[in-house]
Amino acid sequence: MKKAIKRCVAIGISLVLAAGVLAGCGGKKQTAQLEANEQPLLFTYDNTDVYLNEAWLYATMQRLTYEQQYSSQYSPEELWVQQVDEETDDDGNKVPVTLEDMVKREVIEQIKMTKVMCNRADEMGVSIEEEDRTGMDGYVDAAMNNLKAFDLEAHGVTRDLVQSVYEQQLLAQKVFEKVGDGEINLTYNLLFETFETTDEGERKDFSDKKKARQKEKAEKALRELQNGADIVELAEKMNADKSSYVAISEATRSNYATEYVEAADALQKAGKDGAISPITESDFGYHILMYISPENEKYKSEEAGNVVSSEQQNLFSSQYDKWTKSMEEAWDAEKDVNQEEWSKVTFLDGINAFPDNAAEDDGGSAPSDTAEPQGTEGSETQE
Repeated sequence: MKKAIKRCVAIGISLVLAAGVLAGCGGKKQTAQLEANEQPLLFTYDNTDVYLNEAWLYATMQRLTYEQQYSSQYSPEELWVQQVDEETDDDGNKVPVTLEDMVKREVIEQIKMTKVMCNRADEMGVSIEEEDRTGMDGYVDAAMNNLKAFDLEAHGVTRDLVQSVYEQQLLAQKVFEKVGDGEINLTYNLLFETFETTDEGERKDFSDKKKARQKEKAEKALRELQNGADIVELAEKMNADKSSYVAISEATRSNYATEYVEAADALQKAGKDGAISPITESDFGYHILMYISPENEKYKSEEAGNVVSSEQQNLFSSQYDKWTKSMEEAWDAEKDVNQEEWSKVTFLDGINAFPDNAAEDDGGSAPSDTAEPQGTEGSETQE
């Protein structure tokens, strides 16, 4: 039986750092070095040149991540030919997409993202400080050790290049954090729904009588909250199953019911941690909101933390889309990437850097060709 492959990482600036090593973006010092090494130009994005040795470094670190995780299930030769998707070619024929195809495409997107972020570090007011360099030699040493199975000279990879791209990956991380540091309004939504979804996926509104009972439950809940009940515990006690933490920013305001957003805004404007809203009705039902500031213990819970992290990713994705809109409209990977040179980067060369380091498969489904930026994900990036 074919063993399932779980995607190791998604596109995001955590892509290479998650593997313990490096990625990077362009800069005058690095570009001069690459040109001196006579490396082929792979593509240009955001007015920054990307050379083949840099892309090889990205791709190889991704390769090592997968091969280490699946060394107990697959040989490298078996792993990289696994079909993870299919697509339709220009003639209408179905063409398989292998794991190698998918990872190489993700690498191009990862490099593009890092270039864009580094190129906006100055306008975002972020830079690498001296304390950020603490332990950097150790990271570079680890990366060089992970790459020891490969002929680095043949691929134009030097220690200076590894350190340079590591520094710039760190800068990209700082840009992500700065963008994701925008204003996020966190509330807990105690919800008593006024509709249900049929097996066919259609909405069916409650009868007036059932809706009235839901409002009575909301009124009872409000009284209990005013008497000091814990809102999360109360949701469980009253079987308000759809209750949850909700984080709203400028990137996602339009995704929520207007009534909910207005109630959340009012709580945030008042600024009182733990403040409870009046009963708020929307098309979804009767809401009672609790405002949660960063000082609130609930803010530190895993569930709330995941919601806030997701909203930070939404903020970043929204800003990144603005930065790259015109570039992406003109981008064509098949034409803009030097495919002849990129085809020289292959994972099917018989090298197994982890022959005695079998990692247990933790299950999961086969990877798809969709990935969400991961924040200091992505990555996995984020999606």
